[in-house]
Amino acid sequence: MHKNGIGLFSSFCLIVSITICGCSSDSSSSNTDPKENPTVGTTEENPYEISSAEDLIQLASDVNSCKSYAGVYFKMTADIVLNEGNASEWGTTPPTNIWVPIGKKVDITACPFSGTFDGDGHTISGLYFNDTNAYAGLFGVVYGGTIKNMGLINSYINARYAVGSIVGYNFESIVENVYSEGSVSATSQYVGGLVGVNIHGSIIQESYNSGTVNGSFTAGGIAGSNNGSEIKNVFNKGNVSASKINVGGIVGENTQGATITNCYFIATIVNGDSTENAGNIVGTNASTATVANCYYDNFISTLADSLAEGKSTSEMKVSGFVQTLNNGTDVWKWVSTKNGGYPSFSWME
Repeated sequence: MHKNGIGLFSSFCLIVSITICGCSSDSSSSNTDPKENPTVGTTEENPYEISSAEDLIQLASDVNSCKSYAGVYFKMTADIVLNEGNASEWGTTPPTNIWVPIGKKVDITACPFSGTFDGDGHTISGLYFNDTNAYAGLFGVVYGGTIKNMGLINSYINARYAVGSIVGYNFESIVENVYSEGSVSATSQYVGGLVGVNIHGSIIQESYNSGTVNGSFTAGGIAGSNNGSEIKNVFNKGNVSASKINVGGIVGENTQGATITNCYFIATIVNGDSTENAGNIVGTNASTATVANCYYDNFISTLADSLAEGKSTSEMKVSGFVQTLNNGTDVWKWVSTKNGGYPSFSWME
């Protein structure tokens, strides 16, 4: 482990509707004695450094032993490669290293990640997970945490349900300034390009997906389910498919007062049964949930949609469309040579 390696564990135990594992102050798995670095990880300016696959694996091991790291800061200092090779071939020829998601839930007991993970603009590539378990992604379960400023590329994730490339189950947490370019799928429900289940006041913002998303039902380009939470300033350019119902370009199911604002979709939707619960933005939108200021490219998707406005490709590739998305803010940017001419974010430049 490097000079700011993982070693400090917060003793703050979290109790939610599921039982959280008992906390432990044991730091035997660490290569750094917390007594020697008592302030490391306690502030954003002095985080634990994650610079290798070994560091990332150690973090997963610690969290899955119920060290939540509540209030602790981590920062990537380099791009990390978990496997070499082409992820598109891993469905039939798996790579050597199998990922274990950071944070888990088994039956009614959960060991979530509750700290802040800052990718600092770096990428993680070569992530492979193919199992019948639920709660899968780079992070399996996050509660009261923040995941930001990172990209997941060249990845293959397949699990049962609550599956997302970045987070499987996002509870009272924030996911921002992230992107995924890998494949994510679920044999059952709740699969999203970034987050499987976004629930209980969670936020996904200023992020995008360009990888394929496949599920049995409740599949979305950004999140499978958005439940009592907020998704804003996002876009998806990855195809989304579901063999049954509830498939959306942004969210499969939007419910319990959830909101989706300032978004766009520029890919295709495939629904195996019908188009009754399929939409360019949302597959199923509850009466208590809202969708506002969202758009889709009607040259790419011919699916009719009452919750979003269809625009031509040329209408979406102009500065005026950025002003529409910004809706009085300064989140979206437009550079004709970036993102294929579609609106993007400042951090993408």
